[in-house]
Amino acid sequence: MTTAKERIVKTLERHPSGLSISDMAKESGLHRNTISPKVKELLKAEMVRYRRVGSAKVYYLSHNQGLHNGIKSHRGKNIHVGMGVSDLEDGYLAARHAAQQAARGCNFKPDFSIVFVSSRYNPQIKKVVLGINKILGRNWIGCTTDRELNSINGYSEGTIEVLSLQTKHLHFGVEVADNYRDDPFNLGKKTILRAIDKSPVDRSLSSTVQYIRSTKKSYADIVRNPPYFILTFIGGAYYKDKKPVP
Repeated sequence: MTTAKERIVKTLERHPSGLSISDMAKESGLHRNTISPKVKELLKAEMVRYRRVGSAKVYYLSHNQGLHNGIKSHRGKNIHVGMGVSDLEDGYLAARHAAQQAARGCNFKPDFSIVFVSSRYNPQIKKVVLGINKILGRNWIGCTTDRELNSINGYSEGTIEVLSLQTKHLHFGVEVADNYRDDPFNLGKKTILRAIDKSPVDRSLSSTVQYIRSTKKSYADIVRNPPYFILTFIGGAYYKDKKPVP
């Protein structure tokens, strides 16, 4: 039989950003008078911590401390990297929150971002996209996921995660193909070529490009060689007649 303390821990596991006592009561089905003394025990055992949001206390599991420490970023000589995570209920606010955290690590000028969105936000996906675009513009790609992993709080379920990069040494072009299953080979090829054309790199400054161009190869042929790379997200399972198709 699950104890009240175990139910509280499981409830907080589902909400890495934390919950107030009232919210814990709603999510766990326990009475707040039952929750309060158990939370005190968990605080004493250092399994749970809290932060103040206005006049309220928001409690979270200690192993999610990274989410509450502010910015998770790396600022090096050649590249800045920022990471953000949010599990707010509203898809637009969650997307903005995660994107702002990541962008802050890049001085709010990221050149490119990768976004992972929990499938629980699928009904709000348009709001999520609006929230991401509000902060990051349109130079990003991503996908929805069943579970999420990150270095801030490890395993997550029901979060939006953003990784942003800022560097003068990398250049990105983004393109999308809809319904790729209709003609995967040709649509894949066309999409990659369009993404290459959108890359803002000044090709006249690249000695590698100038050398290989002398062999009369196209830029699309050139990117087959290091240090170029192509990052691709391919749609996975979809539903047909209410059944998943891999």
